[in-house]
Amino acid sequence: MENLKVFMSFGALMEQEVRGLLAKFPNDLLIIAYDPLDACFEKYSLIDHPHFRAYKYAVSDFTGEGILQVGITGIQSTMVPYSAEKAFRKDGSPEYSGETQKINVVSAESVLLQYPEIDRLDINVEGSEIPILMNTPLALLARCKMIHVEFHIFAKWFEMTQEQVDKCVERLSSCFNVTINDSYHPCYSFYRKQ
Repeated sequence: MENLKVFMSFGALMEQEVRGLLAKFPNDLLIIAYDPLDACFEKYSLIDHPHFRAYKYAVSDFTGEGILQVGITGIQSTMVPYSAEKAFRKDGSPEYSGETQKINVVSAESVLLQYPEIDRLDINVEGSEIPILMNTPLALLARCKMIHVEFHIFAKWFEMTQEQVDKCVERLSSCFNVTINDSYHPCYSFYRKQ
């Protein structure tokens, strides 16, 4: 296990992506997935591989219990308060089903403390990315060689601002070089400075 590269995902890692990575790197990669959704976790339970670990937790900046708002597709969800008046899809249907679930939440800090180095961390946590990046100690985030984040500024119902994203980027830029991959969502990649 010591020689394995570590790929960690906080939310939205699909079963087919896990299977593809394990097929491509069957002996070289440890995949660790955190996702609170029943639908994702049920599919994870079908993957029987010694280098795959799945945890049914949401990741945020605290540890405890949270309330999850389940998305209409059953795939996306959020713990972040949102504006129901703004939470509609392009076709006019509601973004969230109204269904809620009590979930276990683990802090990014407690997760990262377990690993001396992470090769790639993907963060797609439907609005919790700002608290994670602003409140997790930089020394722990710097254990990651690369962090890929989808900021949900395009989801107007979260009322996330570009200023909040810029503050995250500014905070991480002391340890990471930054690349914007998609300006619509926006998706950022942070590469640890040598």
